[in-house]
Parts: sequence; C-alpha cells; structure tokens
Amino acid sequence: MNKILVCVAAALMALAGQAIAADMPLKAPAYAPTTSWTSCYVGAGGGYGMADIDHNVTNATNTATFDIGHDNAARGWFGTVGVGCDFQMAERWVIGAFADWDWTGIKGQYSFNCPGGCAGPTGYRGELKEHSVWSVGGRLGYVVMPKLLVFVSGGWTEARFSEVNYVDGATGAVSNLQLPRQTVHGYFVGTGYEYALGWLPNLFWKTEYRYSSFDGVDRAQICLVTGSCGTAGTTHSNDHSRTHQHSVRSELVWRFRY
Repeated sequence: MNKILVCVAAALMALAGQAIAADMPLKAPAYAPTTSWTSCYVGAGGGYGMADIDHNVTNATNTATFDIGHDNAARGWFGTVGVGCDFQMAERWVIGAFADWDWTGIKGQYSFNCPGGCAGPTGYRGELKEHSVWSVGGRLGYVVMPKLLVFVSGGWTEARFSEVNYVDGATGAVSNLQLPRQTVHGYFVGTGYEYALGWLPNLFWKTEYRYSSFDGVDRAQICLVTGSCGTAGTTHSNDHSRTHQHSVRSELVWRFRY
C-alpha cells in the first residue's frame, strides 16, 4: 500500500509541475543574428546635394572691401561609387572604413557687388559648378534587427569646383573677369542605415545623410583680357570663401562575404 501511495504522489507532483510550467511565460529567445556584417563591399548609387558658399570680395591688395559678404547657393544631383569593409563585434556593433567618389551636377549662380572703387561693372555674376567630391572615413553601426544596421559616419573630404567666368550683373555682357577653379578640403559627419535585401543574399540598400564643412580659401580674381576689368593677367580683386554642403545619398551595396 505504501508503495502505491508513493507512486500516486509522485505522479500527482509530476502533473502539477507540468501545469505550472505551462502557465509560466516563455523566455524570450537570445539575440541570434542571421546576417553577418563582417565583409568588404562595393556600392553605387546617387543623391542630391546643396552647397552654400559664404564669401566676400576685397581689392587686389586686401586693403578695401568691395562686397561685405553674402551667401551663394548651388544645388543638384550626383552619382556615387564606393568601397569599404566592416567588422561585426559583440553581436550588435559594427565598425568599418570606406572611401567613395561622387561626380556631380551641383551648380548655382556666383556673384558679388562692386558699388564703386573697382574696374568694370558695379556687379558681377557667373555660374559655379562642383565637378567632383571624394571622401574617406569610418563608421560605427548598431544592428537594430538582424537585417538592419543604423550608423554614424565621419572623415575627410575634398571637393573640386569649376572656374567662374563673370558677366556684367546688370546687362549680361562679357566682362573678361574670371574666378579660377578651386579645390577645397574639410571634414564630414553623417548618419544613415543599411538593409539586407531578401531576394539576393549579398545585396544591401544603404541611405545616408552627410554634412560637409570645407576650409576657407582665398583666390585672386583675374582679368583675362585687357578691357574694362583691367590689364590682362592682373589681379582685379580677391575672393574669400568658405563652403558648407548637405547631401543625401542612396545606393545598392554588394557584399563579398555574407
């Protein structure tokens, strides 16, 4: 009889334990990434950029100011290609390095006033065009979901702008005054996301916003032909400028190790 009671008690305890276990909430599964972000990659795409140039103009000897300063804006689309490598660590964190190159159609009007004291018209205007931009930097990312990485980025950048051939601001007549082409250097910071596309295992989609700040540059504006702006080859005035740029880029990324 005692043996039977012991067996019955054991059976009841087992059933009770199963009931309690059934009522308890299931433990959330541990994070298990299904996408490896450790890889090198190439990418290509495009975007839109907006550049603002703060500048002022002084005379040839920098002893008098012709234009006390204002902003000129340039806008337009650009294409981009890039390469990089990432390393995933501590399950959710990703660090990487990259380089990219943009060819751009960003352009806008560049002008300055000359109300008196300088040769030629009282106002000049011309078109400024950004030809290309290259950047090299690093990024730090966080894996929000197995296929979604958000990141911040930063690094060094360089932009190349065309020359500006000025015309008379009032009449549009050729002035023979030119602002030479320029190359500006600076830094950039950005933020964005990258997502693994399901229909091709190695294909990702990346979108990023960047802010770039370029160092100030001083350039002599030259009279190309002897005329109203002065003698050919001489400095007519000096342009002092600083450029800031905002851009949004989106591209497809192919990772070689998935």
